[in-house]
Amino acid sequence: MWMADVGAGGEPGEVLHSPAAARMPSMGLDPSQNPGSSWSIPAENLNPLLDALANDFFEWKGSAWDGYSESLRGYFMKNAIDPKVKYARFYTPQRHTVAVSYTWRGTTLREIAAKADEPSNKCERYWIDVLHVNQNSISTSGQVIQTTDSIYSCSTIEVFLDNSYLSRAWCLAEAGQYTNPKNKCTISVSGSAELKPGTDFFNCMDAGQKTDIPLIQNYILDKYGSAEHFNSEIDEAILRLSPWSLMHQGRYDEALKASEKEIKILEQDFSASETMIMANAYGNMALAHDYLGNYNDSLEFHQKALKIKTKCLGNNLWPTLYTTCQLFMISLKMSQRDLS
Repeated sequence: MWMADVGAGGEPGEVLHSPAAARMPSMGLDPSQNPGSSWSIPAENLNPLLDALANDFFEWKGSAWDGYSESLRGYFMKNAIDPKVKYARFYTPQRHTVAVSYTWRGTTLREIAAKADEPSNKCERYWIDVLHVNQNSISTSGQVIQTTDSIYSCSTIEVFLDNSYLSRAWCLAEAGQYTNPKNKCTISVSGSAELKPGTDFFNCMDAGQKTDIPLIQNYILDKYGSAEHFNSEIDEAILRLSPWSLMHQGRYDEALKASEKEIKILEQDFSASETMIMANAYGNMALAHDYLGNYNDSLEFHQKALKIKTKCLGNNLWPTLYTTCQLFMISLKMSQRDLS
């Protein structure tokens, strides 16, 4: 059955009064016919959307929603709901600037929304699979796998790691795409995981819907040519993800070495040398040096990161302000050390 559309503090059918909602045109595009690559959720609308979903889930189930995508999929399936249609007021027919990669049973949507609420993300537009893909369409998986390359390219990728991340078929397909520097993705990682290069990722992958595994494996073989090539690409992906994960675990010496490897990979790709991808790699190196007390080296890499960010972003305040604050803090630490 269909539940009443109620947003946070709103009435059924109410459109949120936000800049994103105000500029939303009448729905000339048909969201039910698109897995979501042409639709996005403004950052300011994500928590209100989850509030509306939690309310409707409770009315349907009689118990609180646990925040995970897996249980939300059950709600959509049982009630024949395409979220882009039923909750259209929270969406805008614009391409996303941020795509999220996560496991359905390891990260809650509230954790993702908390990240979206950070000031640096206030102008971003999000693509989150369970909130964009019509779970009732039997062709959904086929549609999504064909749009994976476009969804996870030329955007920021918010990765939420847990120890199951690189065992999940969809996450593996996504990681092989967004970690390739040629696809021009800026990667931001939350959480940590034991990332094990040398694994036979192709043959060991798992999925909640077992029928998705051969679909994804066929996509991988078409794209990479062989399971061995794909496994080597995921080994390369681990180099891009490792610095973040290792720093979350407090393993700063290892994070420093992983950052050095990542920078060497990016330096070999001329197209990545003066991009935000390289700026973030320099930022990782700077943070690792900072944690290890190597303040001169940290200062050097923060300056390199700031130079690229200023060139790429111009007057975009938040990313450059963050690096400027880091430079100030490192300079302060150096002054305190010299005085002691």
